[in-house]
Amino acid sequence: MNELATVVVNVVVAGVAALGFGVLFNVPRRGLFGVALTGATAALVQMLALQLQFAHISATFLAAAAVGAISQVLARRLAMPAYVFSTTGFIPLVPGVAAYTAVMEFAQHNLNAGLEGTVTAISLTLAIGAGLGVVDALMKAKWR
Repeated sequence: MNELATVVVNVVVAGVAALGFGVLFNVPRRGLFGVALTGATAALVQMLALQLQFAHISATFLAAAAVGAISQVLARRLAMPAYVFSTTGFIPLVPGVAAYTAVMEFAQHNLNAGLEGTVTAISLTLAIGAGLGVVDALMKAKWR
């Protein structure tokens, strides 16, 4: 599969994953497209940032910031809370592989590798929170 097809598949799968969580969290029907859009955007922004040689943490921060911005815009347009979109939109960014790898390294008694994976997972989680939080604060200040 060529690189463009890989990007398209990853973006679609991220949108479907976010949509699945939207259904799980009982998001109203009128918000489901926005939920899928935020998840797909998260994956796309992260992949583009990684292609531009951004560090993984920076790429995750930018993707979370994009999710935050889109969530605020969709919240205004659809008269729904922004967290409906942001909570489901950052699902593709969750560092599950890093956390799993860290636990596996600890289970195999590789303390240094386990600590490195733990720090990576925590850093990625903090980048998600910072990206969402910074944009949320800026958008709320702008629209006051």
